[in-house]
Amino acid sequence: MRKNYKLFLVLLVVSFVLTVLAGCVNSSDKPAQETVSDAKKGETDSKGQDSLAAQQEEPYEFDWVFAWMRELPPENDPIKQVIEKDTNTKFNPVIIPLNEYAEKVQVMIAGGDYPELIQFIPGMDWKTLAEQGAFIPIDELLQYGPNLQKIIPEENWNLVKMKGKIWGVPLLNVLNPSQLFVRLDWIEELRLGDGWEDKLGEENFKTIDDFYNVLKAFKEHKGATYTCSGIGGLSPLFGAFGVIPVSDFYIKEGNEVLRVTQHPRMKDALAWVNKLYKEGLIDPEFITNKQEQLNNKALEGKTGMLYDIWNLPFRLEVQHNIKEIDPNAKWVRTNPPKGPEGHVYLRGDSRVMDGVFMISSKAKDPKRLIQFLDYLIDGKGYEVSQYGIEGTHFVRKDGKIEFTEEGKAEWVAVYGKMRHIWDPDFWYAKYDKYAENLEDAAMENPVLPNVAEAFTPGPIWKQYGADLNRYEQEMLLKFIIGEEPLDKWDEYVKTANEVYHAQEISEEIIEGLKADGRLN
Repeated sequence: MRKNYKLFLVLLVVSFVLTVLAGCVNSSDKPAQETVSDAKKGETDSKGQDSLAAQQEEPYEFDWVFAWMRELPPENDPIKQVIEKDTNTKFNPVIIPLNEYAEKVQVMIAGGDYPELIQFIPGMDWKTLAEQGAFIPIDELLQYGPNLQKIIPEENWNLVKMKGKIWGVPLLNVLNPSQLFVRLDWIEELRLGDGWEDKLGEENFKTIDDFYNVLKAFKEHKGATYTCSGIGGLSPLFGAFGVIPVSDFYIKEGNEVLRVTQHPRMKDALAWVNKLYKEGLIDPEFITNKQEQLNNKALEGKTGMLYDIWNLPFRLEVQHNIKEIDPNAKWVRTNPPKGPEGHVYLRGDSRVMDGVFMISSKAKDPKRLIQFLDYLIDGKGYEVSQYGIEGTHFVRKDGKIEFTEEGKAEWVAVYGKMRHIWDPDFWYAKYDKYAENLEDAAMENPVLPNVAEAFTPGPIWKQYGADLNRYEQEMLLKFIIGEEPLDKWDEYVKTANEVYHAQEISEEIIEGLKADGRLN
């Protein structure tokens, strides 16, 4: 009897285990949540964003921190719901205003809070934190991001390298969205020559003498000057000499890598710009101008040539109704001048664009974050994050995107962080003819590459770099406005090297670029 009872217990336990296992098998046949669009349901690529494995997993929850400077999304945001469904995620967007972003992220990280996915905007130091173990390199994870590898150029990946490894996903945007604008109606009225308007596909470059003559005529006949905001706004004038008035900017000439603030051509550029300033052809308030002052000076006819972001004509004509003030006013983009040696640059190249997404070393499954970004940069993910939901936020007409009234809301593109360098559908749908200025900026503007862009700061730079940059910018300004004569150029270079360690900093930066695999 006792043996039979034991046998009964054994059989009962075995039966229970088999029942549980059968239940597990049945339940695992069904995905926890549908996560891909109907068009993608048949795909089973384990490395893609639509993998069958992803469908069977629980929704991946994470905090996503990024900068945004416009309207925030509403409660029950429908675009977020689509993205979460397609990627099988539940993300908590921590959206911080751009003008507060760097400070708030620093406070967050100082408190030990490392969100799984976080944007570092240009100027923020992610490299020190990466060296301290806050983030992980992503080289081996990029196999899960085929779209990222396809769309992001190699030169952008190089900017997020440190010690030969890739540490983040670069964020693209329109390249260098600045333009040089001129009053074409004044040029025509004063008979100052043809070919001043920069048209798509046409690159006509006037000489520095041509520019001088136009600015001189504007001053004499209109009381107007060249204006901008800050010393960087004079870049088109310096670009005629193959330099840019920016610190920590290096150019490669032959086998040499040279700091432009000490380049002999910088002295030549300063001499020409100082001549323009002395003759009153450059706005004396150029260093303190803000956006409002630039707008007002353009509206009031106090400037005839203006360096600004690409949408100046849109602002003046649509937002400020300049035609009601001056019906003849016609602001058009113009190319920067060509210098005596043939140099012509509008500004320095900026491949950093919108910064980089870093993945926390505390991330539960970093692969899922790469797949998430991969979804956002192409196909349906790109479409919904940039344009919104078809039929609600946009429609297609004759193969082109047209935003609905609901789709014109600024919040619609809040998750569109994975931009392309140039997206004509988006920009022309949003700004119509004015987007041509942006297309020209993205595709045709001549820009000077900085081989040290986004370099890894070393101990010498960390100790002396900020002081060196401050000294250089102060001296460049003094040379421009005549507060210091150019006879003191050699003294300036000597002081930069001996007092502010410019030569040591340059050597450190160049060695760092080689160590990061960015310079041979």
